[in-house]
Amino acid sequence: MHIANWFHHLTDPHCPDCIEVCETCEVLKKELEIERSEKQKLLQVILDFNKPPVQVTKEEIPDLKPIGNRLSWTARRQLLEQEDLRKSELEKSKVLEIAESKKSVEQLEKELLGEG
Repeated sequence: MHIANWFHHLTDPHCPDCIEVCETCEVLKKELEIERSEKQKLLQVILDFNKPPVQVTKEEIPDLKPIGNRLSWTARRQLLEQEDLRKSELEKSKVLEIAESKKSVEQLEKELLGEG
């Protein structure tokens, strides 16, 4: 009987009627899967090597102004202070516009309430 089982296992190692699963075959399948994935990764690297490089476009930022390296610290400080002053004046003008619009809204409310 052992010879028949051995011969059956030799001819059909993963027969659905057989309950046992060959551990050696499972280990070999896992190793084969690992080798195939490594081979696929290497092939992909080789194929990617021949692709033209992707060109990255840089977006230009108009607000940034390069300050020359040859300027002294006092000149740089003066330029930075002028930029800060200009920005603060813009912010103040925006705040004043908002305050004026609030006043006009309040005046309109008074007119409507006074007449209504």
